[in-house]
Amino acid sequence: MLVQGSWAIGQINGANPDFESKCGVFSFPAIEGGADPNRMIVKTDNLVMSSTTKNQDACIALMKCFTDETAQKYTAEVGGKIPVIDVKYDESKAPAQLGYVMDILSKSTGTFGFYNESLASVEAGDCFDNAMVDLFLGSVTPEEAFATVQKFYEENVYNK
Repeated sequence: MLVQGSWAIGQINGANPDFESKCGVFSFPAIEGGADPNRMIVKTDNLVMSSTTKNQDACIALMKCFTDETAQKYTAEVGGKIPVIDVKYDESKAPAQLGYVMDILSKSTGTFGFYNESLASVEAGDCFDNAMVDLFLGSVTPEEAFATVQKFYEENVYNK
């Protein structure tokens, strides 16, 4: 079992057509008394444009290329990724796993984000991520990792 998101379907299948039939997708099972199991982290690739760019028209044209029907059909049929627009794609051309993902998505009751992205700032998320890496690597104790995050909040978030 590999815990991964739908963004990995194309890479997982790769050039091995036999693998697709052996690989499925499922939601984590519900835990009695736990949170709603039908909520999903729903993310996609992002394109951004600076508000001060001198080339706004070119940036917008590029964004439209990535988000038009042709690109999004390709995204679904070849990459196995969730299209970002409501586009009809040939399900028989798309990886089978995308069908499983779309079925789960159709039953979704809401979304939630990654924990580090819900923190006070990008920098707070970075501090948390770095503390978790240090904890994973065994270079700090849990108490030390969270003391680092606490110190960041005291110096940069609280009382500001």
